[in-house]
Amino acid sequence: MPELDYLVVGHVTADQTPDGPTLGGTATYSSLIAAALGKRVGLLTAASFEPALVDVLGDVRVARIPAEDTTRFTNTYENLIRRQKVEAIAPSLSAKQLLPEWRDTPMLHLAPVAREVENDFLNAFPKAFIGVTPQGWMRAWDQAGVVRPTDWKNANAVLARANAVVMSIDDVDDSSRIESWAAKGKVLVVTYGDAGAVVHHKGTSRHSPAFASGKIVDPTGSGDFFAAAYFTRLSATGDPFASADFANCVASFAVERKGHEAVPTAEQIEERWAAGKRLPNTPK
Repeated sequence: MPELDYLVVGHVTADQTPDGPTLGGTATYSSLIAAALGKRVGLLTAASFEPALVDVLGDVRVARIPAEDTTRFTNTYENLIRRQKVEAIAPSLSAKQLLPEWRDTPMLHLAPVAREVENDFLNAFPKAFIGVTPQGWMRAWDQAGVVRPTDWKNANAVLARANAVVMSIDDVDDSSRIESWAAKGKVLVVTYGDAGAVVHHKGTSRHSPAFASGKIVDPTGSGDFFAAAYFTRLSATGDPFASADFANCVASFAVERKGHEAVPTAEQIEERWAAGKRLPNTPK
């Protein structure tokens, strides 16, 4: 029996906030959501020693590649539009760094945030369900660290292997590329914040409305909540469209509290899934 159900590969980040640094990044949020959904989760990351890795990630098993620094971002928001600056980047991650006992994990989530995940993971898990959040391959930054969307250079290799890819429209440098990516992949999901998500599968595109949230406290992390919930549900059911509905439900919790504190319990997810309201917003 495999040691893990769900393996995440990517940098945890030390996000700079007005209240001080906090553990963040897709790797952090996705690991916590997968664990909340009952998965035995492992995380391969690179970082300097961060006490929050233990305090925040709890039961998530962490394989940390030692580094002089942890990847650091500063996120600021204006009208819910994120402005992002990268201040430090930990070393890249390769499949050669995997623990031997993790190589038979049935679900792999590649979660780069700063081009740190190497392509060799795509062939290291020939039987696994592979979900990808490619935002870290779709980012560039200038000498001051200001982040901007850029061309996704390894798209063809990723789309040929991944079972599902989830990306935010905010990370896409040219929306006309989406149709081509969808044609090359098995499942491509594009998220649009409070306008929900659009699922592209076998030539069909379908909109999944967002779930209503409580008061917005912090918009960071909703896409990462969505992705882990989507991959978990899709792997279990095989339904790419209904899985987006469930993922939107889980993502709706992300904005209600700051960072990892927003991760819901299984009971909270079940309650909102049964009785939550959907928003009328559609992608523009």
